[in-house]
Amino acid sequence: MLQLTIANMRANLGRLALTGSTLVLGVAFVVSAFVLADGLRDSFGRLTQEFVGGVDLQIRPTDDFVSSEAIDAELLDAVIAIDGVEAAAGFMAVDPVGFTPASGKEVADAQAGDEERSMVAANWVSVPALTPFEIIEGAPPGPGEFGLDAITAEAEALGLGDRATLDTTQGSVELTLVGISQLGGAEGFDIGGVVFTDLGTLASLVPGTGGFDVIEIQVAQDATVDEVSALVQPLLADGTELANRRTVADEQAASFNSVIGIIENVLLGFAGIALFVAAFIISNTFAMLLGQQMQEFGLLRAIGAEGAQIRRSVITQALLLGVLGSVLGVLVGLGLAAGLLWLTGALGAELPDTSVGLSVRTLAVALIVGIGVTLLASLPPALQAARLPPIVAMDALRSNDVSSGLRRSAAGVALLLAGLGSGWFGLFAAQATALVVAASAGGAVGMLLGVTFLGPVLVPGLVRWLGWPLARLTGTAGALASENARRNPRRTSATAGALMVGLAVVTSAVVVGESLKVGLGQVLSESVTADYAAFTNSPVD
Repeated sequence: MLQLTIANMRANLGRLALTGSTLVLGVAFVVSAFVLADGLRDSFGRLTQEFVGGVDLQIRPTDDFVSSEAIDAELLDAVIAIDGVEAAAGFMAVDPVGFTPASGKEVADAQAGDEERSMVAANWVSVPALTPFEIIEGAPPGPGEFGLDAITAEAEALGLGDRATLDTTQGSVELTLVGISQLGGAEGFDIGGVVFTDLGTLASLVPGTGGFDVIEIQVAQDATVDEVSALVQPLLADGTELANRRTVADEQAASFNSVIGIIENVLLGFAGIALFVAAFIISNTFAMLLGQQMQEFGLLRAIGAEGAQIRRSVITQALLLGVLGSVLGVLVGLGLAAGLLWLTGALGAELPDTSVGLSVRTLAVALIVGIGVTLLASLPPALQAARLPPIVAMDALRSNDVSSGLRRSAAGVALLLAGLGSGWFGLFAAQATALVVAASAGGAVGMLLGVTFLGPVLVPGLVRWLGWPLARLTGTAGALASENARRNPRRTSATAGALMVGLAVVTSAVVVGESLKVGLGQVLSESVTADYAAFTNSPVD
């Protein structure tokens, strides 16, 4: 039976290859989603450690909207004087500031006729353990000087000794470039335009602030974080709090993981759609292949083969197809993940160095999903083939004549009603986003399966109704086509069902895109009711 199974697969190699391609695509999306998410989490995890550096404690506002005045500059001196504090530094940032290179320099990202671009300005901290940035060329900035991140320096064609102007609505200053920096351990990662200068120059751009956004503390080796925390806590004013290293790192990682989770969910969504289509096509393909092999199965049954052997033969074909498709899907998924990373960089969205690796978890999920989907899709036709008596299976016309069946009709109606109910709930009643997505997706799947179950029941009537004008227009050819479509309702329904699923996927993508555009347009029209708006030339309100 195994040799016969392999021979049957060879005889239908082209059809199985086309069927397996949908499985490969679905598994590839699953693998690429996990590989890409794992790689990005690892890279941004290392980036988080760079941001946190040697920071053991951080003094910060309890509310993100509290101004920098909430942390008085005098608090920094008091913290430095505490026993057990190795180093402490205050950070102040102005976002955004105008950045205008000296005349004659090429400005890559500026708008036509405007050499000013928005930047983030921050004070340079000389304690290496308390800053994620490092000088890779030149020296740290002092009064009248500034440092610039390497990405912006390259984009603006700026080098050491060049001059540029920083300005806000409250002041401006012309500075000389003395140092080029990068995020430690993240060469090539685009952190955006960041310009560094000394604290006095930065404070002159925003008079009256007199404080820091945060104060970061490094604990000495002969002290503990708890001991230093107990001494710092009484110094805090209302509106400030003390956070430890783990809290700061977890919050930083959470901001990265939220974006990574969106990317992962989008790819897994495509994977789910592709696997659903794959299961549908695999089930139809096996049903058609078994329809062609019914006489062969009937002969095997007549010479002594049992129904279980027929069933195992079909399932073996599905198993081999699932294993091969899953392995190819893993390889394609690795290539897809690498391609997405390359495309992201080519489009200008620089990411930290991200490796493309295959974890045991990803490989196990890919194999379980790929093989499981294939086996489940092949199970209905395998059970049908095993139940047919030899005399029926040897009669090609009778074996292909599928009656509607009360149970099939009842199942189709139940699935269709359940799908309609779930879809209505997701669109009009559900409140939580996850529940809306789950109910809507479940409704779509239920309706597709319901129509698929009812297809053989509906095909004879639909073909007769649609074929009548075709027969009148084309004569004998149209009449023969209509009769052939009616002769095997299940085959006609399966062929139309594959087209139905494909069109449903395309339609859903178009509807989602158009809905997003309409929704955003409505939000903008409701938010902006003025006929005209006037803005200052400065990037700061």
